[in-house]
Amino acid sequence: MKISYLLLVIPVLIFSCDKDKSEEITITKQDNSQIQKFAEEDPDTELQKEEVPVDIDESDKIISTNEVNNYIKKTVTVEGYVADVVMRPKVNYLNFDNKFPKHTFTVVIFPKDAENFEDLNIFKNKNIQVKGKIELYRGKPQIIVNSTEQIKIVK
Repeated sequence: MKISYLLLVIPVLIFSCDKDKSEEITITKQDNSQIQKFAEEDPDTELQKEEVPVDIDESDKIISTNEVNNYIKKTVTVEGYVADVVMRPKVNYLNFDNKFPKHTFTVVIFPKDAENFEDLNIFKNKNIQVKGKIELYRGKPQIIVNSTEQIKIVK
């Protein structure tokens, strides 16, 4: 922090000093709490704020698996081909377009919710629509399904 501060201040000092005059320049560290206090008192002051992604419900919008990366943190309906169904004791997966690890998108169904489905294998090799919020898990987009109403076979 100190080094980056000095890297910013030193060029300013070099270019702003007159060669005929010598001045004593004092550099002090700025107190961030004072900046925050000033900003609270003056609503026109703009501070850089961290952008927080807002959850957006676009569940009426139907997108393809090629588009899912553009809708992270949004609720949409994804339509695509289920290439593989993987059932494990702790979690079940519907992998789209290709088998793991070359899949483009995954539907995750935990065992407590999978009990509501007759058989998850009915989705294999079918085009389906799944509605939910797209999240990233280990760099891959997914929707966690909690209800049978979130999934339907379209072809």
